[in-house]
Amino acid sequence: LQESELITLNVRIAMLHHDKATAELQDVRDTYQRLFRTKLDHLGRPVPFDTFRRYARGVLEELDHDPEAQEMILEQFVAEAKAGREFLDGAEDTE
Repeated sequence: LQESELITLNVRIAMLHHDKATAELQDVRDTYQRLFRTKLDHLGRPVPFDTFRRYARGVLEELDHDPEAQEMILEQFVAEAKAGREFLDGAEDTE
């Protein structure tokens, strides 16, 4: 996973959910850059899947200890990511 992928995806998700102004989108960018650098790689270098998986499992455990609830949360995360990716792909097609 690259820092730019995480940031771009979350900006697109924010745009899907809210009509964000440019300044607000910069806040989203800053938030996810900070998250990447504090939780994944402090220099912003790409991380292997195992690193991201450990981080994601930790997030799920913090949100809920029940494995069934974690599965539902993860399904929602995947649906959000898919919608963000489709939005990103659609935006690129119109440019």
